[in-house]
Amino acid sequence: MNEFIPEIGIDLVLDDAENYKSDFSYDYYLIISIVIWDRISTARDEMWGDVALSRTCPDTGECIEVRWYDPETKTKHIVFNPKYACCLTTKVPLAYNTIF
Repeated sequence: MNEFIPEIGIDLVLDDAENYKSDFSYDYYLIISIVIWDRISTARDEMWGDVALSRTCPDTGECIEVRWYDPETKTKHIVFNPKYACCLTTKVPLAYNTIF
């Protein structure tokens, strides 16, 4: 998170935290821990969830995927770790204004 603070700001609040099993990882049974934060300064209708961080759980805690929304350019960014995921995780955005 320290690397993203200059870009995403410091006004983040915890939105959701959960574990799920990924279907699109190299290990079919990989349990993923995801934490989603909302930026207070972003209007709720603009984007639901501004930063999402996925990690391996409960084993190593290595980063699997990071998603973030840039309110200046109005774009979403997604980066995933090819060591664990062969494509984006199964929790694809269901609407244009959601990060996860």
